[in-house]
Amino acid sequence: MLNIFFVSLILFLGAITSYEDLRFGKVRNKWIVLGLVIGSIVWFSFFIFNQVNLNYLGLLLLNFACASVFSFLLWRFSSWAAGDAKMFILYSFITPLYFYSDFYINIFPSFIIIFNTFLILLACLFFQSILFGLNRAKQKFKNKENFFFSIQKRIPQGKVFFQSLVKFLPSFLFFMISVALSYQYLITFYQFSFLLYQAFAISLVIIFSRQIIEINQRPYAGLCNFILFLLLLVLGLWWDYERTLVMTFNIFSIILVFLILFPLFKKMITFYLDRQRGRIIEIKNLSVGMVLKQETIEILNIEKDIENKLIGVSQKEVDLINLRAQAQKIAKIRIERPFYFAVWLFVGEIVTLILQETILSYVLHF
Repeated sequence: MLNIFFVSLILFLGAITSYEDLRFGKVRNKWIVLGLVIGSIVWFSFFIFNQVNLNYLGLLLLNFACASVFSFLLWRFSSWAAGDAKMFILYSFITPLYFYSDFYINIFPSFIIIFNTFLILLACLFFQSILFGLNRAKQKFKNKENFFFSIQKRIPQGKVFFQSLVKFLPSFLFFMISVALSYQYLITFYQFSFLLYQAFAISLVIIFSRQIIEINQRPYAGLCNFILFLLLLVLGLWWDYERTLVMTFNIFSIILVFLILFPLFKKMITFYLDRQRGRIIEIKNLSVGMVLKQETIEILNIEKDIENKLIGVSQKEVDLINLRAQAQKIAKIRIERPFYFAVWLFVGEIVTLILQETILSYVLHF
């Protein structure tokens, strides 16, 4: 009865917020509030009639708190819009713990929803970018002169790419050994899957990649990270010699995959989004809610004036942009097409309800 009710509520709220995101480009607070109010009343009613115990409610509220903190941090660092963050908090509150049963984490089980959402989204973008790239390569290959010229033009970019990998290597070594050693310490208190722990850590790196890159561009950041890596390695060898040796070998194996494939993967998707999702409009047609492309923000020099790059410009920001554009005699700017993340989040929620675990773990078990 409990599961049926909350699944119905999730489907109703997910469908209506997805429609409004597609139709109006935003998630209205009234649906968030409605879901939280109904959810609170129902959870309390089930507790009163002994359908759930106090321990269950405690785990539910702990998950709700973790989801709230996690969503706030993503919003604070401009990784997603406020409406999407609130929607994830709502899903975390009204999804019964039963639906995390096959891959359960007591502290923050609803992280599985985010993991599935981003995995589905990135997989779709990856395949779309591959098709887009193959189509461009086919068109260029018809003109062999342009094709070989394009390859020659990429050689300097390849050198820069390789140099950036070398600079990022100490940070990645420090990150991987920190994850491995912290897992060895945490499992002495609580048993959980290393696969999910890795997925959680790497997801955070991907989500906050822009901030991490900014930190690693500071002077001596690479040297400090490499020293920290050596200190943790010595600590690990002293703590558990054999396991640390195996772990270190695995880290260097992962480096070959992650440090090479992930930047290429990210570059493919970024290139695809830039070509497909961007469009040019006249400055006079700019309106509230439109999302500026990064190049437009840089050209107009309004980086510090845009409060949140993902939720679209406010009327105050529209007025400022018009003034800056008029002063620089800019008639047209580039904006982003809406991403409709609430829709993707709803898809991730449905997949979680069906699989009751992450897609990755389901595929590995299958």
